[in-house]
Amino acid sequence: MVSFRATGESGIARRSFVSLLGTTTGALALSQSSDALATADSASGNGLESLSFYSTASQVSAEYAPLTDGEHVVAWASEDAYVTSTNDGTDEADVVSYEDERIPLITQDGSVLGIGSAGFLSDERGGFDAGNEEFVLNVWDELLGPGGTVLWDESHEQYWDLSSHETFRRYAEDNGYELRALEEFATDGTTLQFYSTASQVSPDGDALTEAHLAPDDDRKVLAWAEPTATNGDQTGSDAVEYGDDERIPLITRDDRVVGFGAPFVEDDNDHDENRAFVRGVWDTVIDGETVYWDESHDQYYDTGRFETFIADAESDGYTVTAADDLLAVLEGASDGADGSIETDADAVVITTPAAAFTDDELAALESFVADGGAVLLHDQADYGGHDETRALDEVAERLDLGFRFNADQVEDDASGWDSHVFTTTAFDEAYLGEETGSVRLADADGLVITTPQWAFDDSELAALESFVADGGAVFLFDQSDFGGNDRTANLNEIADRLDLAFRFNGGQVEDEVRNAGPVYEPVATEFSPAFDYFEDRDGIGIEFDRDGEYYGRVTRVFDGDTVEVEFDTEYGYRETVRNVGVDTAETPPTETSPKEWFGVPDDATDHLHDWGDRASDFVLERLAPDGAAVDETDLEGRHVKLTFDEAEPIRGNYGRLLGYLHYDPDDFTADFDAGSFSVNYNRRIVADGYARVYSSGFAAHDEFAALEEDALAAGRGVWSASDFDALTEIRNEPVERLFVPSARSIRSARGRNGGRVRDDRVAVSAAPSAEQRLEGDGVAYDGDVPLVGIDDRRRVALVGGLLIDERYEESEGFGADTSGHGNFPFLTNLIDHLSETDGDVILAGGQGQFNAEGSLSLEDCKYYLRYLEGVDARLRQINDLERTLPDESEPPRAILLSAPARELEFGELLALREYRNEGGAVVLLGSAAADADHTRNLNRLAARLDTDLRFNEDRIVDAERNLADDSAVLETAAFNDSFPLFEAYDPSDRTDEDNEAPGNSDHARGHRGTGPGNSGNAPGHGGGSPGNSGNAPGHRGGPGNSGNAPGR
Repeated sequence: MVSFRATGESGIARRSFVSLLGTTTGALALSQSSDALATADSASGNGLESLSFYSTASQVSAEYAPLTDGEHVVAWASEDAYVTSTNDGTDEADVVSYEDERIPLITQDGSVLGIGSAGFLSDERGGFDAGNEEFVLNVWDELLGPGGTVLWDESHEQYWDLSSHETFRRYAEDNGYELRALEEFATDGTTLQFYSTASQVSPDGDALTEAHLAPDDDRKVLAWAEPTATNGDQTGSDAVEYGDDERIPLITRDDRVVGFGAPFVEDDNDHDENRAFVRGVWDTVIDGETVYWDESHDQYYDTGRFETFIADAESDGYTVTAADDLLAVLEGASDGADGSIETDADAVVITTPAAAFTDDELAALESFVADGGAVLLHDQADYGGHDETRALDEVAERLDLGFRFNADQVEDDASGWDSHVFTTTAFDEAYLGEETGSVRLADADGLVITTPQWAFDDSELAALESFVADGGAVFLFDQSDFGGNDRTANLNEIADRLDLAFRFNGGQVEDEVRNAGPVYEPVATEFSPAFDYFEDRDGIGIEFDRDGEYYGRVTRVFDGDTVEVEFDTEYGYRETVRNVGVDTAETPPTETSPKEWFGVPDDATDHLHDWGDRASDFVLERLAPDGAAVDETDLEGRHVKLTFDEAEPIRGNYGRLLGYLHYDPDDFTADFDAGSFSVNYNRRIVADGYARVYSSGFAAHDEFAALEEDALAAGRGVWSASDFDALTEIRNEPVERLFVPSARSIRSARGRNGGRVRDDRVAVSAAPSAEQRLEGDGVAYDGDVPLVGIDDRRRVALVGGLLIDERYEESEGFGADTSGHGNFPFLTNLIDHLSETDGDVILAGGQGQFNAEGSLSLEDCKYYLRYLEGVDARLRQINDLERTLPDESEPPRAILLSAPARELEFGELLALREYRNEGGAVVLLGSAAADADHTRNLNRLAARLDTDLRFNEDRIVDAERNLADDSAVLETAAFNDSFPLFEAYDPSDRTDEDNEAPGNSDHARGHRGTGPGNSGNAPGHGGGSPGNSGNAPGHRGGPGNSGNAPGR
């Protein structure tokens, strides 16, 4: 690829922590979609300031107590972190809690380093935007010396193998290190590995011993099992059992015929020595280069199961051809001179034939061998009746070989990870040649071990002990036990054997303040001055700039709204990109919520699942190569350009990039300099009806919402199931009680009555049992505490709680059923009481409300959205009040506005005032959970709407009347019945009243205007993470755990 560029730059913008953090100093919280990693004072000076840990465990002392020994801790989590027990993980009683102590995430003892996160350096979860790779290379430079060979253990069924670290591998090799996979943890020299193997016996049916072979120099056993091996009859086939003092032969040669007890080099066997050994055998016994592989006897092990070995053989000059008619191959053709028949075959491979050979075939084989042809026979164990020993023995008998195949299974508990999968060192190494391509501990300076699924046996532990004693460095990577996927006990056995000062803890470290997106990806912000590992150096990550343009190719598709992009950089840096502003339906088995989709009935989950699959097909068709599938890795996908939204953070809550993808519609691999990149994928998927708008605060929200409304009106794509007329009322009963979460009272800005609101302006008060807790200069109430204040003249109401926040729904995890409370009809009655207009209810969302504590976006209100649809109304979101609100084809019925993160600008205020003056209602939603500055912004808006009502500086709690035993979620029935707000909402009442007022048009159910403000945005909080990705053991989310959270 051409060199990476950002707009206005000529080279790679290497990630630097100083520039990454801008002018921010001190600790920076990430839990609200921050663009940068949290930092804190550290001993690293101007070097690295934080490291990120995906799904991490902590470390504890060797006695399984909190590790407080500063001599061994390299990095700690922030003071806000905590250790929590997880579902299906370590028993809570066995998880070491850290109460007041700092939580260690990286620990070192001598030349052994322990890191709590197995994904620390991975392509999928590596913290390259933090500097994890720089830290590790600094460690390697110190412990190994610059350069050197590092082995990556893959012999214990690790998920996080070397192939999942290609980006870091390129980076490390560019810095002088050689990384190689350790596929077999051999402790006793070079080995061969046997999987489900049979043995051989003598032609007489006795044990095959060296005495049988001695008289003939052409006959020899090439490989024996270890003395610890045994064999047995698994199927009652009269197998010959070898005694304790008898060696068991596994590979035997008779001149140009070699018998193997197993397929031995099939693709599932990645033991390099096996392939080298068989190649050595071929080179020895085959006089020529043409090999036919028999597939004419119903073989399971055909050429398709040996593709790697065959490809290697062909690269060295052999021609390997599948033979579906062995007799024709052996009989050959006339040479055209004297009429004699010749074959071009130099060797024949026969693997486990299910069908017997005919007499003609046996005779042809006999002649073939007599003429100098080689035959390679592969048997397998008779476990489960899958051996084909009888057919092979008929061949051996006809060829008068010095061995036969045994109808047995050989096992060895001492030299393998299972009794039927074992290794042996007792073989003729002359067949290996000079180079096997394999590596051993003796070849290495360092060894990486990530979460081994299989335990290390005693010989392996002894080898590790010797390796460390001889100066080798070991790097242990654990992971949290979320979902029960960790193997901490296996790592702790290593720590025990090496007598380390630390062990790995159960549970999971979480941090709600300082994290790299989700709480389960904490950042270490404090480093020990005893270790010189934190120098800032050139790294992998990109310093993304909001105004930049970044080019690359799509390498993975998670679903219709999330992909992985490999950027055009030196190391092929990859990031997950969440397409900002859009949300596609979930695919099975993930649950989907019809309430998020305008007008889609609650029983349409199958429809949404279907369109979730179609959305995945949509992105595959446009951004992936032909034949690609969801979650397929390393795609050579479409070239794309990434840009960012001016109002959104660069990263979302789950650490993913939030951006727009652009592509050239006419050139799949468009040149990054010359390509048009004219199609905005995010825009296209909404316009074509494959996605809804995700109502965050993004700048293009209202433009996208207009496209969504067009698709909705046309019934296009997923909207084909939308039917507002079919929706029935829900929760529309007389109001007997309300619940008010994080309540704040209402006061008056007038000095009269001490700032208390008059009773005739209060619609709802807290219950008598409630307690007012003043903050700052709040106004104290001696009697009833007002929660809802109404200014009829100004058509403004202040509500001291988020009555429609979906987090208080039982189905969203809240600890009580709130469906019987009258919040929805009450608020709707309040809107109609104030409003003289007929349009939709609009939620303002472009002032920083999304994801802000104590505020609401449409993504938080899907139950109220569905309620309004059932009573002939709609709830939508507008972000650009100044431009979109005046363009509404019908003036909205009300504007709902929760605490904004910034003051409203003049144009926004003017649009609101003009709208209100034309008969619209404005309802301000406050919350004691909102930031104080955000509440001040809300009060300033109230002042500019000319009402004296304000949100008070207090919080209201009720220890007696509350929900889920939470005094902050109070319940009340203290209503002022002089207001017509407490009956079930009746849309016909409003229609009759409105028709009496000149100039008021009938409210059109499901109204959709033509202006850009007629957006259709669906609710729904962000969900889990990718591309868990082939779900990475240890966690949800993202790529890798299906988990593409909507929006973020």
